[in-house]
Amino acid sequence: MLLEVFSFLDVPSLRALMAANRTIRYLLTAEDGHSIWASQTSRLFGPEHSQALMAPFLCLKDDLKIPNASALPNPYPRYNGVNLPFLLSKIPKNLPSTMAEVNPQGNNDVVSHTGIECVCAMRANHPLPRPTLIRSKPATFIGKAKNFFSRKVPRWSSFVAPYKMTDAINVTPRLVSYFEITIIDQRNDDDSKRRPCHGCVAIGLAEESTECDQSTLPGWDGVSYGYHSDNGGLYHFSGHLLRYAPTFGAGDTVGMGIDYAARGIFVTKNGKFWGYASYKLSVNYLSKTNFYPVVGMDSNETSVSVNYGNVEEKFQFDLSLYCNYQQHCMSKKDRIARRFQFSS
Repeated sequence: MLLEVFSFLDVPSLRALMAANRTIRYLLTAEDGHSIWASQTSRLFGPEHSQALMAPFLCLKDDLKIPNASALPNPYPRYNGVNLPFLLSKIPKNLPSTMAEVNPQGNNDVVSHTGIECVCAMRANHPLPRPTLIRSKPATFIGKAKNFFSRKVPRWSSFVAPYKMTDAINVTPRLVSYFEITIIDQRNDDDSKRRPCHGCVAIGLAEESTECDQSTLPGWDGVSYGYHSDNGGLYHFSGHLLRYAPTFGAGDTVGMGIDYAARGIFVTKNGKFWGYASYKLSVNYLSKTNFYPVVGMDSNETSVSVNYGNVEEKFQFDLSLYCNYQQHCMSKKDRIARRFQFSS
């Protein structure tokens, strides 16, 4: 009867109950409480993705190993003993799942160019998850320089956005948002892999005020960042070239993410980290801005498959390794980039 009543509650209410009574906490962490957490994951991810999340051959992985406050020695045995109530409370309500202008089959979009010799730009239905700024504490200075500058060190509250690994689903709290696209050549011949696109394909991040029309690519305005395939350029603000990265074409997988600890936007290609498109961004700007995944194309012979970080297809980029390095060197952006590039 208690489990039937608890099935109508949300995650914050369940956590409050577990903190109030030992018997209820024991009930919700025992094997009988599996149905409660299965229904919660179904609410957060949808029925089709919650089934993949609950698959018996996949386990949940928390790299930080956040402990459980439970009376059982091994709570949530089906989920590898992770602190499931806490991790579910860190998942945002709305995660990107599809491009707003297309009707996909499932969570992965296959976006194709529909115009004739014109630019096509599409934006996801929801922004990438972002952490919450708790407060900014004053920086520590030594000697006479103390309080000479009014600098502040940001303190973020991390989020959880599950993504698939080889043998597990990673639910580690993190400060990095990321997504990938794979370029698919629609020409049916033997040389369609690993060759330049006919035209240009761009992956980007855009603010909510960005207008996705038939005349702009990501990075051609002041409210978006773009990584273009034709010259490898990283653009922002009216086509201003920030720097160069490798070009990409059919068969390549490229990604773009936001590192809130380093305050930078970085790009990847085929699983390799290629540096930051922009860094030292304002803490106030990052804490108040929602960034949407954007795909731009001006080629009618190319389509793009989009992976937002779901539980059905894994990233080529090792996001778990990057986040682990971030935990050890969150003070300097350059140190994170150097150590990760060497490990790749």
